[in-house]
Amino acid sequence: MTRKHRYEAAAAIARKITAAVWHLLMGHFSPLVEATDHLRAKLLRLATAIGKDSLKALGLADREAFVTAQIKTIQLSP
Repeated sequence: MTRKHRYEAAAAIARKITAAVWHLLMGHFSPLVEATDHLRAKLLRLATAIGKDSLKALGLADREAFVTAQIKTIQLSP
């Protein structure tokens, strides 16, 4: 890939990210109705990184309780 094409690709990605952020800030997003398997997997990995002790300190029994609580929070967000 030549230098010119690298810059074009970087500019295209930057434009895409900028447009996505603008739409989020303007409130043009669809609410989360159902959690996908991909989202659940990411939240489970996050719960693992947080650790059992920290989850218990937050008042959560296990990783699945963390995932359920986070999905409820996301769904209730305006």
